[in-house]
Amino acid sequence: MKRCTSCGEEKNLTDFPKDRRRRDGHFPYCKKCHAEYQAAIRAGWSSTEWEANRAHHRDRYWKWRASDPEGTAAAIRAAAQLRRYGLTPEDYQRLLDAQGGTCAFEHCDRGPGDEKTGRLHVDHCHETGKVRGLLCWPHNLMLGLANDRRASLLDAIVYLERHPGPQVLKNLKVPSAR
Repeated sequence: MKRCTSCGEEKNLTDFPKDRRRRDGHFPYCKKCHAEYQAAIRAGWSSTEWEANRAHHRDRYWKWRASDPEGTAAAIRAAAQLRRYGLTPEDYQRLLDAQGGTCAFEHCDRGPGDEKTGRLHVDHCHETGKVRGLLCWPHNLMLGLANDRRASLLDAIVYLERHPGPQVLKNLKVPSAR
């Protein structure tokens, strides 16, 4: 139970919007009061003020990005990881250290400094939303294209074992790369 700081009513936590920045994980206003508060703010905006502010904020945003491209990219990535997975930069680093600084796939030594794959990507279960590990781009893409279905990946293994090379079109020649 939690008391709304706006209406003063005691309500269940499910009646409060979520906010990861708060200690208890919820806004201090209940959903009803929060919606009224947001509506009042939006009603106070005129369309010309909104357009002027939008342009101003957009300009500030792009100046900020241009001032430190690597730093802003890292900040944007960190904010997205926190929003999507609840993963802080410290959590990411702990996970990376636990994996030995490389992709979580067995026999893969690609790491964050790899020229071809770049940084490691957060892999998560699409059903539960839980983080499973950090993967290089090719392995993360492969799992994503398989829609996390083990059957699809096993079918691919069976296919590769059954067809190690061109057997049906034996006379077909593949043009060499230039």
